Amino acid sequence: MNTLQRLACLVLALAVTMLSQAQAAPRLEVIGGLKQELGSFSPGKHTGAVYIINTGDETLEISTITSSCTCFYGHTACTSVAPGDTCAIEWDMTNRGNFQPGPTKRSLTLITNDPDNPSTVVVFTWTIVVELQPEPGSAFIVLKPNAARTLWIGEAQVRNVGSDTITISVPEMTRADGLEQVKLLPRAETKLPPGEVFTVSIQAKRGPVPAARAGAAPAPLPPVDGAVTLKSSSRFSSLVSLDVIVVQ
Repeated sequence: MNTLQRLACLVLALAVTMLSQAQAAPRLEVIGGLKQELGSFSPGKHTGAVYIINTGDETLEISTITSSCTCFYGHTACTSVAPGDTCAIEWDMTNRGNFQPGPTKRSLTLITNDPDNPSTVVVFTWTIVVELQPEPGSAFIVLKPNAARTLWIGEAQVRNVGSDTITISVPEMTRADGLEQVKLLPRAETKLPPGEVFTVSIQAKRGPVPAARAGAAPAPLPPVDGAVTLKSSSRFSSLVSLDVIVVQ
C-alpha cells in the first residue's frame, strides 16, 4: 500500500470515527407506546406510573414534565437516565370537578435532551365509571324546618346506574357541626337492584344554641356543616358523600 492509499485509509477511518461520535445521543422510548390506556376508575384520586427507557448511547436528561390539566399531573425521581436504564414517570389523577362519567383523555409532555424528540407527548385515556349516582336535585341533602321550627328535615336519593345489585350499608353522619339529635334512615342494610333508587333521610335539631342573657334577643342558630356517607359493595362507587345544607 503506497503512501497515498495509507493516507486515504486514515482519512476514511477518521471520518467514520467522527461520524460515530456525532451520532451518539440519548433516545427516549416510552414502554407501551405514546398512547397509554389506563382502564376504568371510580371518581376520586388514583395514582400509577408509565415507564421510559433510554435506548441511546448517551445519558438522557429529563428537564421538565408538563401536563394538559392540573387534575392529571406527572412527576419523577429521575433526572438522568443512563443508556439502557429505565425510569418511572408517576402520575396522579383526581376524577372530579370537570371530569364526568365516561371516556377521558389527558396528556403529559416530557422535555428531555433527546435530539430527535426533545418534547415527547404521552397521551393517557381511561374511563370513569359511576354505579351510584345522585338523582337530579340530590347532590346535597337540604334540611328544611318543620312548621314549628323544632326539627330540620331533608332527604336525598341515589340511583343504581350499574348492572349489578349493590348492597348499601347503614348511612353514617360523618360531619354534624351545628346539628343535634341527628336521626338517619334507613337503619338497616339495603339491597339496591339495577335501576332502583335509594333514599336517605335525616332529621335533626339545630344546636347547640348559646343561652341568651335576660332581656336579650334569642341567640342565632349555629351554622351547619354536615355530611352523610353511604358505603356500598360497588367497585366504582364504594363511597358516596352527600353534603348537608340548610334552608333558613
